[in-house]
Amino acid sequence: MYQDERLEEILKIVSKKKVISNEDLLNQVYSSKSTLRRDLIILEKQGKIERKFGYITVVDASNVEFGYQIRMKKAHEKKKSIASIANDFIGDGEAIFCDSSTTCMHLVPYLIKKQNLIIITNGLHIATSLSERSDAKIYICGGHIYNSSGSVLGSSASEFISNFRADIAFISCEGISKNGIYMSNDEQAQIKEKIITQARETILLCDSSKVNKESYYKLCGYDNIDTIITDKKPEKNSFLVNTDIELLYPVE
Repeated sequence: MYQDERLEEILKIVSKKKVISNEDLLNQVYSSKSTLRRDLIILEKQGKIERKFGYITVVDASNVEFGYQIRMKKAHEKKKSIASIANDFIGDGEAIFCDSSTTCMHLVPYLIKKQNLIIITNGLHIATSLSERSDAKIYICGGHIYNSSGSVLGSSASEFISNFRADIAFISCEGISKNGIYMSNDEQAQIKEKIITQARETILLCDSSKVNKESYYKLCGYDNIDTIITDKKPEKNSFLVNTDIELLYPVE
């Protein structure tokens, strides 16, 4: 079976199921595990599917905004509490990187109250919201748009970020464990890697639902992160307690 035929068949199966595990999909297609993985990467880059922790979901291009709003509401209170702590790191006149995550989107109400900010982002929703409500100087990356998240990705987006040096970067992730920080999309991860490189200080915004979870792409280790902000105090035996990184959470 040719690649185009495989992609069409995969999309047909995922569209019918809406959500399917990697294992179940592999049992329904005539290809090896490695071939299926390559095909899924292509479909994800085309914005037709999403991969999350061993599952594949179909992206309805006509319903992208609705999908984004669902993610905004997911763990909403946790993200709000994280953003309120992150606000203390933002000073007037600073240059700031924000990735395209919904967690960073929760920073917008705080960013609009600051003066003379320079904000560099690869998030369409973040840039649009700030441009409508803030006098900050806003820069958005060029590149291809990942439909389901409103993220601007690709080599041109990475090159754009290389032109800036920021005081602080705010990034999120798909999961964290004792082994490091993880993403399920390699292009998203590559943008975050570049952001980390170009920032003097990097703060990871990570709600508690992502703790002790890993995905297939390791973004970085903890030596690349200055501060982790989460929404509740970790357990005493958590790996987070034993890192040398500043760990912040709301006072109970």
